[in-house]
This record gives sequence, structure tokens and C-alpha cells, in this order.
Amino acid sequence: MSNHKKITLILFLFFSIVSTLYAMRVAPKEVKPVKTDDVIYSAPHLFIMSNSESFQSGGYVMAQDVKTKRIKWIVQVYVTEYDRKLEADVQDVFITDIKLDKEKLIIKDEKHRLFSLDINSLEVQPGN
Repeated sequence: MSNHKKITLILFLFFSIVSTLYAMRVAPKEVKPVKTDDVIYSAPHLFIMSNSESFQSGGYVMAQDVKTKRIKWIVQVYVTEYDRKLEADVQDVFITDIKLDKEKLIIKDEKHRLFSLDINSLEVQPGN
């Protein structure tokens, strides 16, 4: 094999690997759950609604009973719009933090957007 072909092959392999790595995102960090006496609030990164035709990674908050671990509710905090021309995993937007402030969960995502979720009405509002 000539040097020119070797260099071409090496460059091809290099750019193939780099482009593959570039398209992959690092796994999101786990979000520390918020626990009260009765409920654990968490932000699962992967959630599939069985009655939904669409799929989204991230953007959900879940409440579970502390004692039974039974799911009390799951709320979609925001919708991620996906461009079908791009890899879905590089477009995912995950929740990075949740905090309880009286009767509201304050939720922050990777885009630094804030949302508040009323834990009684389950109404989501943008901002704090």
C-alpha cells in the first residue's frame, strides 16, 4: 500500500472516529431527589409514557410515596423540539436541579431555564 493510500486511510478513520464522538453526548449527571416526610420528588432522565406516541429524554418530574415507593404522579415540565436531521441524543435537554420552595418545586434544566411546578395543582409555570 502506498504512503498516499495509508495517509488517506488514516485520515478517514480519524475523522470517522472524531465525528462519531462529537455526535455523542456525555450522560447527564443524576439529579439529587428532594425528600419530604411523605414524598420523594425526582427527575428521571429516561421516561417512556406508555400512552404517548412521542418520546422525550428528560423534562419529567416524578413524585413517589416515601413508604410504598408507589408513583403518585409524573409531570412533563417542558417539551423538547427535535430536529429529525440531527441525532436525538445531542438535542436532549435534561433537568439539572430540583428544589422545594413551600408548595412549589423549582426546576432548572441544562439550558439554564427555570420552571416552577405547583405540587398540589401540578401546574407548570416558566420562570421562578
